[in-house]
Amino acid sequence: DLFTRSRPFRQKAVQNEENINEIIGPGLAFSESAARTIISYLPELCLYDFHELEERIRFMLAPLPPTDIVSSLNDAPSSKRKRPGRPPAGSSTKKVEIDWAKLSWDGYGAGLTVEQATEAVRTVPNILSLRLTDSKKPNVLYYMQELQVSADLSMLAENNLEKYLLGTEASDVWAYAYLNKIGLQWNQLRVLLDAFPTLTCIATDVDWRLSNRGLRKDKLDEYALIFLRKRLQIRAMDVFTMLKTHPRLSYYRTSNLMKKFDVYQEKLGLSSRELRKVVLRMPSMLGMSVRCDKSDIKSALDERLDFFFDEVGMTQMELKQALLKQPSILQYSMESLRSKLHFLHDELFISHPLLSRIITTAPAVLGLSLAENIRPKVATLMIRCRLEPEEIGLITATVPSILVLSTKRKIEPCLSYLSVALRLPDEASLGRIVKGAPRVLTQSIDASLEPKIRLMDDALKQERREMNSSSDDEQVKVMDLCVENPALLATTNTILARRIRSCQNNSDTTLREVLRPASKGRKQKFEMVRGRVRAVGEGSLEECQEERLAGVEGYGNTRDMADAIASLLSSGPSLSDLASANIRNATSLSITAFVSGHVFPPDTAGNVRGINQVGGMAIQIAQRLSGRQLQIAAESSTTAVISEKEEPGSNFERGLILLQFPHLQPSRRRCDLCSCELALKIILNFLQESASSYDLSQFNVRVEICSDSSYVYKIVKDRANLLRWGSYSSIDDFVYGAGPTYLANPDILYPLSQYVVDLTTCQTRGSSGVPPVCIGKSVQVTFKHVSEVCSGRVSELTTRQMNEYARQAAMWAYDKDRKKGVGV
Repeated sequence: DLFTRSRPFRQKAVQNEENINEIIGPGLAFSESAARTIISYLPELCLYDFHELEERIRFMLAPLPPTDIVSSLNDAPSSKRKRPGRPPAGSSTKKVEIDWAKLSWDGYGAGLTVEQATEAVRTVPNILSLRLTDSKKPNVLYYMQELQVSADLSMLAENNLEKYLLGTEASDVWAYAYLNKIGLQWNQLRVLLDAFPTLTCIATDVDWRLSNRGLRKDKLDEYALIFLRKRLQIRAMDVFTMLKTHPRLSYYRTSNLMKKFDVYQEKLGLSSRELRKVVLRMPSMLGMSVRCDKSDIKSALDERLDFFFDEVGMTQMELKQALLKQPSILQYSMESLRSKLHFLHDELFISHPLLSRIITTAPAVLGLSLAENIRPKVATLMIRCRLEPEEIGLITATVPSILVLSTKRKIEPCLSYLSVALRLPDEASLGRIVKGAPRVLTQSIDASLEPKIRLMDDALKQERREMNSSSDDEQVKVMDLCVENPALLATTNTILARRIRSCQNNSDTTLREVLRPASKGRKQKFEMVRGRVRAVGEGSLEECQEERLAGVEGYGNTRDMADAIASLLSSGPSLSDLASANIRNATSLSITAFVSGHVFPPDTAGNVRGINQVGGMAIQIAQRLSGRQLQIAAESSTTAVISEKEEPGSNFERGLILLQFPHLQPSRRRCDLCSCELALKIILNFLQESASSYDLSQFNVRVEICSDSSYVYKIVKDRANLLRWGSYSSIDDFVYGAGPTYLANPDILYPLSQYVVDLTTCQTRGSSGVPPVCIGKSVQVTFKHVSEVCSGRVSELTTRQMNEYARQAAMWAYDKDRKKGVGV
């Protein structure tokens, strides 16, 4: 009956009625013989509940929901951001799940006509499947030969429906390509696939993408994968990305997975949504042992739960909050966890009750290396601010996220800026500010600290003019305000501006009096008691401290980033000035390249680990070089250069080169390392090109590659290692030496090392009978962190600008890939 309700002769009986569907109900326009054919092909239809099938057909024929709901199903993530890493104003980063059941009840659906729905079911009966096990489509040859679906159309379907068809059987792609061919729009297909996850069948064949990740099976366990989809309520794409991230997942049996899910929810108090979020971000946690048959041996999960509950003193709710922020905390070794706990308690003198707060607030601390990250970071604060270990403990208890900040990219530039901008006399004054308002280290120099300092400086100048004060000894400086009340630097710009205006409107008070610490408000939450950091009450230290702005005379002018960088670089003539008479006696040349890499979509807590990403890179040459020669060198080095005609594109006259990531498996670290490799290759080709016009044999050439990546800096800072790696005859002989070779990304590090050797030997390798060319009397290649070349605000601006360039390159590459399959 459902399949024949909309036949023309059945409608004639009610042709005078206004709404046929209200009379006879929703249905298709099959003949009785055609309906029997459909049922014989998919006999499971007879086992389905009649009302469920009727609701499915009703949804297919109902009009599309509002435009904003339909447009939200588009695969492409938003790339229009006002600032890197932040969503547009008024938007939310939280993914909203669409309630299709409610929309169906309100009369919305996929917007198909009766003819389209009938033809769709005739050729793809599985579009009515209510179970995941019934969604397997006919062979691809059926769509190619019988239905004449072209390969181009299948590629179009794969691009337009990527998040629904990635990880599914190839026949799914061809099936929905055919549905588009008969008139269904991509938006209609997205609505169907989003509302009914049972319409796709997960692929069980292992393709090259999974093989490259180490999966050594020909077939996947279909029932285990179906269980994952049903238990976590996820799409086939999510299962596919989980397998890419954790290939061993393919070996887990359904019974074991079922047991582990139940244990995680029981012992951690996770809801189904929270369990899905944690597993998608860290699939490897499914490999942990959760129960042991032997009563005297604890499972890996029980060991870590005992550590957090008994040794740290966390509650189940606190551990759940930490786990949602950092799912990997359950997989750190017990030795690593205890060493960090002992460091916080025994060396920073933080009392035991506060340890759970630190882990709950900043669980990423547990993933940092104690020897290579946390201890050097604490040492930097102690030396630069002249603080004692227990004072660092007080700062950590107040703002635990400080231990997660990068030393070179955030802490050191911030401390350097404050010392110069406030003209502090010694390290102790800087220490008083940091101790009084630890959150100042998390503030942006450009967007927060500098405007506050400038605002206070302008207010003090105006106050001096009104009071006719000319004695320098009696003048109040911004430094005095900030040392007396460091919380002024941790407040918002708006609140500080309001406080300053209230002072200017009241002639009876001075700015210093208004901006002193308020006696009212919440008390400090932490204090030192007998050499131990302890909690003293409710309310946070940062909230009770009042906020304000600051400024220093003569420091308010913002300089161009390129000029600021150039003023900090070592002097030396540029290659574009070699023919100039006034530098003919010069004996040295300098080329400094700032590099950065990025991936899009970014790795955030809201994204599933293992999603398809593309990489982008940026190279900024600091010195003035010939734009034409630089373009030739870049385009002869790689085909990944983004043309100047694109938006955004390279700007060779300004020394800016934007590139796509040319290798497989893009990641932030690989993009950062590859940007160094390509910068060296471009500089090498540039010197070779210049050597054909100028005699470089008399010059000592210095090449500096500056990256903001600590990962890259640690790998390439040792020149001896680079020369050793570059001397290997092939990549098969490559031996990293400082750990597993795969961690060093040898496919990028090996050619990088070869370019270092080529530059250091001052000879380029000739090819096809071309003799080597001398590129200098000597060439010195050094790798530096951006904070070693720039300091304070300039370092932060440089890092931010280079990251933005690389991010734009990554988004351009992402859009380019998607445009290959753009459809209506």
